[in-house]
Amino acid sequence: MIIKRLFKILTPKEKRILYILIFLSLFVALIEAAGVASIAPFVAIVSNPDIIFENKYLYLVYDFYQFKDEKSFLIFSGLLVLSITLISVVLKTINTYSYLKFTRMSEHYIGKRLTELYINQNYIWFVNKNTSELDAKILKEIHNLIYHVIEPIILLFGHIFVVIMI
Repeated sequence: MIIKRLFKILTPKEKRILYILIFLSLFVALIEAAGVASIAPFVAIVSNPDIIFENKYLYLVYDFYQFKDEKSFLIFSGLLVLSITLISVVLKTINTYSYLKFTRMSEHYIGKRLTELYINQNYIWFVNKNTSELDAKILKEIHNLIYHVIEPIILLFGHIFVVIMI
């Protein structure tokens, strides 16, 4: 119900950006899960280098890249885990920046649209309204919409995706 009402308020461009942010959250969750999942094999290799030859998947990678010894494979594995983690952090930073920018700009544009709607009303409409209530609607209600509906929805999708991926 809330999401339907939210989508009536958002412009087509804002809806498109919201969908992109949700997709970006899914992608970030996938990379985050890969980063978490890559730690266990790396720890296993560090604790027992013979596992490279015992595990068929590790051996496939070892053989495909034609490593000379276990040490070079260990360095490769460590750099791979580090790279995945760094990519995950960078993408999470971009995702956070993007959704914060979206929510702040949405607050501005929804407030602007609501103010324009009020300004275009006739004089009689203003006489019958309490101006402090109008101010409260523009400031407080939009703030609540952004910080208690839109932002939590974006964060919820992101966290759900991470949990599913892990």
